[in-house]
Amino acid sequence: MCADSRVNHTIHDANRVAIIGGTFSGNKGAAAMLESAIANLRHRSPRPLVFDVITVYPKRDRQIELPEDVRIVPAPPVKLVLLLPFFALCYAVLRFLHIPPGFLLAFPPLRSIVEASAVLDVSGISYVDGREPMLVYNIACNIPALLVGIPLIKLSQALGPFRRPVNNLAARFILRRIDTIFARGSETHEFLRQLGLTNISPAADLAFILNEHQPIPPPPIDRYPGLAGKELIVGVSPSEVLARLYSRRDKDLVAVLTEVLDTLHERTGAHIVIMAHSMLGPESRSRNNDYHICRKLYENMRHRSHATLIVDDLSASELRSLISLCRCFIACRFHSMISSLCAGVPPIVLAWSHKYHEVMNDFGLDTFVFDIARTDPGELLARSTEIISDPEPLKGSIGSALPNVIASAESQIEYTAGIVCRTKTRSRAGATARKLYREYYMGRFGGTFLGYSANAGVRDDAASGGLVSALIINRLRAGAITGAIAARAVLENGTLVFESDVCTDEQSVLDCRTSIYSDFNHARAVIRLLQERDGTFAVVALPCQWRMINSYLEKHPDLKRKLGLGIGLWCGHATDRRLIEDFLRIRGIDTGSVERLYYRKGHWRGETVIEYEDGRIETIPFKTGYGLLQNLYVDCKLRCFCCTDHFAVGSDVSFGDAWLRELKASPVKHSMAITFSDRGAEAIAGLAGECDAFIQEIDPTLAVDAQKRAVIWHTYGSAGRNRVGRLFGMHIRDCGISPRWNDYISAFLVLAAYKAYGSRLRPLLLRLPWPLPYLYMLGQKAFSNF
Repeated sequence: MCADSRVNHTIHDANRVAIIGGTFSGNKGAAAMLESAIANLRHRSPRPLVFDVITVYPKRDRQIELPEDVRIVPAPPVKLVLLLPFFALCYAVLRFLHIPPGFLLAFPPLRSIVEASAVLDVSGISYVDGREPMLVYNIACNIPALLVGIPLIKLSQALGPFRRPVNNLAARFILRRIDTIFARGSETHEFLRQLGLTNISPAADLAFILNEHQPIPPPPIDRYPGLAGKELIVGVSPSEVLARLYSRRDKDLVAVLTEVLDTLHERTGAHIVIMAHSMLGPESRSRNNDYHICRKLYENMRHRSHATLIVDDLSASELRSLISLCRCFIACRFHSMISSLCAGVPPIVLAWSHKYHEVMNDFGLDTFVFDIARTDPGELLARSTEIISDPEPLKGSIGSALPNVIASAESQIEYTAGIVCRTKTRSRAGATARKLYREYYMGRFGGTFLGYSANAGVRDDAASGGLVSALIINRLRAGAITGAIAARAVLENGTLVFESDVCTDEQSVLDCRTSIYSDFNHARAVIRLLQERDGTFAVVALPCQWRMINSYLEKHPDLKRKLGLGIGLWCGHATDRRLIEDFLRIRGIDTGSVERLYYRKGHWRGETVIEYEDGRIETIPFKTGYGLLQNLYVDCKLRCFCCTDHFAVGSDVSFGDAWLRELKASPVKHSMAITFSDRGAEAIAGLAGECDAFIQEIDPTLAVDAQKRAVIWHTYGSAGRNRVGRLFGMHIRDCGISPRWNDYISAFLVLAAYKAYGSRLRPLLLRLPWPLPYLYMLGQKAFSNF
């Protein structure tokens, strides 16, 4: 289907990405960058994205069949250069004056930018001395996002030099305000550094990864039968831009290429392929249209019977497939040079800017770049003949350099994905959560983070966003730890067994990634494993377990030195193992035939999953099954009734579920993390820095808001149970907090259910239809959440 701004198509909970500075039609270099950005971000993102392409060629781009997640936003040159900056300025002013600016969003390009998670500029080159007529366009592509406060990222491109006053002034004003600028080469990086910029990072051109996730199509030989059976092909991509620059110096690009190509054919018998790498058709005369210069070159050749002219509007990938047929390629268009390198075809490059040199330098081929001043047909001919006679050494240079260049290009995708995949949340929590934070946690939290593992395989069986597993795997890969001590539940001869073990590789970490809601003495096992093993270990434990572990380690410094990272798990309360055993029995589940049990997995509240040895899988909604009984505090451990530590403050960094209502519809479940030490902060920074997870820092009150029920349970609820417990013959330690009136009622309902499910009524109560205990649970929660 052809996706454009008129198509009434939405992807549920997709993040919107606005892309400016590129088009699908016209310049195929810009198209290659655009297509590559979309394909690689789509592949990298665990959540759906919608790409709004703000294009100066809307009519042409709408004629191209595009995926449903790509929308064409029309912005012809006048609208882009004049109207878009003006409307963006009006939007910013009205918002500053607290006047609703929503009516301005009727202008589609502005709406796309305002609603985007980020704006990506894929201009191939910008803010360059000598291209002042394009400077207005460069500014118009950048300033709207800056005015409305949306992150702007300049993906890999050439910039500078900045010696001319107007260009220097514009660059200094605009570029320092951009989120990140990816410099395409060493010269660009140096030009930007000389401006005093620090928001720069090196990255190879996006076109190098155009076909990482969409294979190059086979060459369309059937459309060009003249290419069939040709063993020696020399390709060329003439450039209207270069031809105009040649003419300013009283040189004729067509004449130079004609002499070289005709002589090459005479000496080697090569078949010549002339292809338009920027194409707008015969009706247009533009610097972005190579149709006319390609046809002129073809008609000037003496041996055009041994040449093929390609002036069809082909895609960047189709052009790359044709270039792959060549033994040597003469590139006048920058991205035809990149396609030649990607195809392993040694190029001769006719250049007009430093951008050609800095790329060819990466491949050790700078001597094959000819600037306008040193373009000599004889030298071009000699170099071309050298490649044709023995291309293998140059192919070897290309092949050895290409992996590093591809990795460099991918680095900007990793960074950009972290921006565009950011989760939209409230800026701060509600009044109750803010009050709880002020009273009990202010000054105790380090950083607070929201995120999820970037690896779907890590997230799949996790109870939450997979951040704990991702962190441990990251620390193992970095060599920061020898292993991680964690717990897992296994079935042995039909009996549920809880084990503490050392995970030393990715698979063993993933085997421990699901939550265990039953209580067992993990702390004692942690201490035993630290005594038995040599090395540095991460330890995963609950808040109460950390109190025991830390107390023991303080008395044994030799063991404390083995603790490389303390990872806490947020805990509402622990439940006796009796509950899961009775639940499975009442459900008629034969544990003797069960291979694996997951207490909870899946999105939001999730499901209890039972995997049988014969391959069957049974799922029970957690909300109305085991989770309902657990939330009624059936078989709650007595120590949990007076516990005040929900966030595992004794650890270096702790994790828990992100129960924020705005995340309920998200296709990816999120985790939250809180750091309590420099070691924990360094671990989170390492996880984010290696792009193993999508992590964003959030207001600390949001962590309290996401866990508000559990936080109240550990604070006001604990105080209420201390007062009410004596009515049930229970001594519950005083936590030093004054309860509210409603906490007495909530505590009574909690302890009444606890006693009832522990009495002779237990078999009957466990078999009640779930709506009855569910209604009782709602009463408990209602009174606790006042």
